[in-house]
Amino acid sequence: RAAKRSSATVTACVALSCLHRAQRAQQRASLSRTGRVPSTRAQRAVLIARMPVPSRVLAATALFGAVCVSSGLSLGLNRQVSSSEIVKARNVAPRLITFDATGTLLRLKASEGLLYRDALLQEFPDVRLPRPDAFQQAFDKAYQEQCIRQPCFGCGSSISSEEWWLPVMEQTFSAVLSSSIYAEDGKAWNDEFVMSEHVEEMDNVYANLYYNVFGASAGEEGGAWELRQDVDIILQALKTEPACADVCVGIVSNFDDRLPEILECLGIDKYIDFVVTSRQVGQEKPNRVVFDIAMQRARAITGEADLEGPQYCMHVGDTFTTDVEGAHNAGWQSMLLMDEDPDADELVESVGIGTRNNIEFTTILDLWPVLERFGVAVPERAMRTTSIRAEHYHSEVGWP
Repeated sequence: RAAKRSSATVTACVALSCLHRAQRAQQRASLSRTGRVPSTRAQRAVLIARMPVPSRVLAATALFGAVCVSSGLSLGLNRQVSSSEIVKARNVAPRLITFDATGTLLRLKASEGLLYRDALLQEFPDVRLPRPDAFQQAFDKAYQEQCIRQPCFGCGSSISSEEWWLPVMEQTFSAVLSSSIYAEDGKAWNDEFVMSEHVEEMDNVYANLYYNVFGASAGEEGGAWELRQDVDIILQALKTEPACADVCVGIVSNFDDRLPEILECLGIDKYIDFVVTSRQVGQEKPNRVVFDIAMQRARAITGEADLEGPQYCMHVGDTFTTDVEGAHNAGWQSMLLMDEDPDADELVESVGIGTRNNIEFTTILDLWPVLERFGVAVPERAMRTTSIRAEHYHSEVGWP
């Protein structure tokens, strides 16, 4: 019956009636029955973002007019496009796809603070130490200060990656062990342990952290790194599925010299055509130079002169400011990996809906939608993807 009505409001309400989250079914049903349509962009975005993908497209067209849709809803209000352009944008399969490393393909098994604390206890099993959060705070401060002093893990200087990390490790331990942190008995930690009296042992701690914990022993017991769920399966499919036969797969990450051997240790290096790190090229994401170099590497591998343009390149990462903005600066498509299924209200609040930067990207909750872009059948999951336009997104600074 609704199909016979011409009112855009009624069309939107029909779409809204398809909202899929059971816990809000009553509220949405009431909205559909009364015919009320949200009045502000933010309210519209909240409601549409909760829909299944087909309903998002219908409601977005009714509420906002024609917009450029990628894989779900795109809240770009500045440019009017035709329906054929919408379909084309949703179905473009990239010829080059790159992934961020940390947080996207691999992740730490525990916090840096806990890993640093455990490394110290391994060398000094009888010493009393503060809780891991004290180490974490000290590490965050030391790491960020070193990034400012010597960006790109020392690229362009005469120091190695190991030499770059040494001040971070020294400052972390020094800050914790020399601070006025007290145990429950009122005794300071540094009354029991003085770093300057254990130079050789501390050198062992530094070497263990750099080479073993965060290095080549990545996937082994005691190593810091592990793959995110299904990463190996998805990467293998990108190299073996007929629909992905012409796809070049790379990694673009703000990382140091150890990344290639970490990938090998985790068993996914055989699925990767090339690796670009900030240490190698002397630039960090979101600088478009990093993405341009990735395109050059892909061209050298595939022998194709232009890969049909940057719009056929896609980057997948977990940080808006480096991954999404960087890809946008280079003219690439992008996917933002989010750890949890975000409530639409939280999406609007944390990501922001705006038109200043007019950046289009797709949020995903796991990496399976990457294969869906190529038409590859994937396991059924209770997760959705939403393509949105956002003005800004804030995320915590952590290990690159």
